This record gives sequence, structure tokens and C-alpha cells, in this order.
Amino acid sequence: MRALAHFKTITHHRHLVCRYCFRLGLYRQGLTHDLSKYSPQEFWRGVKYYQGDHSPNDAERQNSCGLYLLRSCVSRAPRKRREPCLAPPQGAQPPPL
Repeated sequence: MRALAHFKTITHHRHLVCRYCFRLGLYRQGLTHDLSKYSPQEFWRGVKYYQGDHSPNDAERQNSCGLYLLRSCVSRAPRKRREPCLAPPQGAQPPPL
């Protein structure tokens, strides 16, 4: 039952994203958005944490915070480089207004 409900939810979300991407002329992005959610690995994880009223990713984060963050960082690492953090030096005062 949860598998069908999760499938309906991610398909509905994908259709909404397609609709709005098509309006903006982003056809390829609309068609390829969140296809990974249908892969067995992500789909069954989503079914396991499916709740119906919010993202199963939130429940997974609460259940296994460290493992989820590690998995998300590793899976996205080759795709997108992050900008380095430009923190002010320790003890630096903010500029006057």
C-alpha cells in the first residue's frame, strides 16, 4: 500500500515540475527531473519512510542523520563542486554602517 502511495506522490510531483518547466521552456530539465526517485535504491528507501504528509527524506534524516548526510554528500560530490566557505577571520569586527 505504501509503495503505491509513494509512487503516486513522486509521479504527481514530477508532473507538476514538468508542467512548470515546460512553461519556462526547460523541456529537458522537466523530463529528467527526479528520475532517480524511481530507481530501486531510492524508491524503496522512500517507501520505508513514506508518511503521506511530508517528504520521506525528512523522516530518514531524523532516523539516521549521520548516515544520510554522508550518503547525500557522496552521491552529489562528483556532480557539483561547492564554493569554499568564506568566513571572516576569527575575532574580526563587522564593518561600520
